[in-house]
Amino acid sequence: MDQLRRQFISYDWDSSGDVSKKELVQLIVDVFPDMAHDPEKRPLLLQIMKDADADNNGRLDFSEFLQLMRTVEDLGDLTQLQKERQVIDQTQFTSNEVSEFRSIFLEVTKGEARMSLQDFKEMMSPICPMGDRNSHAISAMWFEICDSTSKMFDFPDFLLMMRRLLDINFANMNQRLHRGPQHRKAW
Repeated sequence: MDQLRRQFISYDWDSSGDVSKKELVQLIVDVFPDMAHDPEKRPLLLQIMKDADADNNGRLDFSEFLQLMRTVEDLGDLTQLQKERQVIDQTQFTSNEVSEFRSIFLEVTKGEARMSLQDFKEMMSPICPMGDRNSHAISAMWFEICDSTSKMFDFPDFLLMMRRLLDINFANMNQRLHRGPQHRKAW
């Protein structure tokens, strides 16, 4: 809550206790960067802002700001869920495989929502030797898949990478994985 209060204050440039006019424009650009500049998404943006402005005065007080931020979080969750479903369909992993991969992902990330390239390489090193050639190949695939702004993998990106590596039998990993349970446990 303190973080949200600080964020609200950072947009309340005139210390009026609400975010209005020019302050609101900056808030929208920061919170909805895709919608702010996309005319096709403008109706959704206007509806979100209308829903957040409970008293319809064109300004957001702190409680309205909280409502807006909750909507932002909900939209992010929905977008992430849609992305995950689409990737599961695309990769054609079974529900058991997705569950196993989720366990691996969460173990490597220690429960965080994103994975770094370094963590991924460390995870793969017991299965695939991480010499220069393999390391560069994984890095190249990583940057083809990952969000260019964060340079981190979310779980759907991780599934895409695993599908790609399995499909091309990267560094003969399929054979190594089938040799014994010690390799799976390495993940």
